Amino acid sequence: MTNTTEATKWYTKAFNSFTKAAEQGNASAQYKLGGTYRYGLGVGENASEAANWYKKAAEHDHAMAQNSLGSMYKRGEGVTKDADEAVKWFMRESEQEGYLNGNGCHMSTEDREALQEDTKELLFKFFMRWAKRGDASAHTASAQYEVAEAYKSGFGVVRDKQEAFNWYLKAANTGEEWAQYEVGAFYAEDTSTAENRIEAYRWLSLAAPKLELLASSERNRIASTMTAKEVAEAQQRIRAFSVGQAASTK
Repeated sequence: MTNTTEATKWYTKAFNSFTKAAEQGNASAQYKLGGTYRYGLGVGENASEAANWYKKAAEHDHAMAQNSLGSMYKRGEGVTKDADEAVKWFMRESEQEGYLNGNGCHMSTEDREALQEDTKELLFKFFMRWAKRGDASAHTASAQYEVAEAYKSGFGVVRDKQEAFNWYLKAANTGEEWAQYEVGAFYAEDTSTAENRIEAYRWLSLAAPKLELLASSERNRIASTMTAKEVAEAQQRIRAFSVGQAASTK
């Protein structure tokens, strides 16, 4: 008997077991049954049935089912593509799991613009709750960056350049590279003062290791307008920041 035959028998047995428990309302079994239909394990592939069982489990607050259902709405897999529904399920998953679902809640500009206004407001409030957590985790920094982006573009909130800068700075101080770039770019808008030149150089330099071409070219432009003393001061601030970051990770 081949391994393939053995696997088929195992998946068929698992499918039957999941079906029985799922029909009795077991959320874990409903999620697993959704997976068997989605990937054709022990039964023919059926994306619509997969979404149906994922939804039953998701409505019982099964986080992985919420994630899977959100993914299907995001792609239009087995359901009509619906970015608003996708976002709502990803948000519910994040609340369940206690972590920010970056893959789900972060989306392209085009997809974001297609969201209904009430969904935009919900997503902004969702990111704001995470942004206010006050810790130095990557999830919090990511949320702070998203809040800044929302204020910058007017996504789900009134556009406010100063608030955008404030939230970029919070995220930048935890090491979020795109936020560091945005802070540097903010200071680079007005290089009439030594402080602005120093801060622009500092933040663009910190962003440069990950955003090399984008940040380095702008930093070099700023450097060409600075005195040697200003560059030395900026480099001192960069070293101090790096030391502080290293200490915070111990």
